[in-house]
Amino acid sequence: GYMLLFSAVLQNSFRFAVFPKKLITFNPMQYVKLRGRKQETDIFLDSEEDTASIPTITHEQFQKLEEFLKAKDNPALLPVQIAYYTGLRIGEVCGLSPPGNGALRYRRWDGTFVLPLKLPLHLAVLPGV
Repeated sequence: GYMLLFSAVLQNSFRFAVFPKKLITFNPMQYVKLRGRKQETDIFLDSEEDTASIPTITHEQFQKLEEFLKAKDNPALLPVQIAYYTGLRIGEVCGLSPPGNGALRYRRWDGTFVLPLKLPLHLAVLPGV
């Protein structure tokens, strides 16, 4: 998880500091060894049984969350609605670009994905709003 990410960031940062910047003479991360148990995860689900273990909220829970955010006049309401109704993850919602040509765009690891809108975003009304 996180240790592997931190290690990769530090490794590349120090490598960049060594060359081309020449701020230091060697990469201290070359001596770091990650220890711990490595868990293997199957990212592709083979059966319907596996999907039952993925926690999701029910529509009733979403409606309660939506009512709570409306009552507090919370600016997170629109991103939460976009995530719920489109299936985007929170990081993808945060990475949305302003609408252009009637569509919201977000960049995925495998390219750009487009969410077409029939109205400009400021006129769009999501269900329950």
